[in-house]
Amino acid sequence: MNEPHGGVASEEGPVGSEFEHMGQVDRHPGAHQATVPDEEAALRELYGEPDDDGVFRGEG
Repeated sequence: MNEPHGGVASEEGPVGSEFEHMGQVDRHPGAHQATVPDEEAALRELYGEPDDDGVFRGEG
């Protein structure tokens, strides 16, 4: 059975280049830290005002 990432499922689980790197995701100690001083200002600049739920959708 083909997996969405392009690998193939096996008894051990999916295999493929993306799956092989899953153990590295969000492992950097600073992964949770903001990359800009004010992320909300950066999001407003990129996507405009958030909707009523506070989500920056970039629509309109």
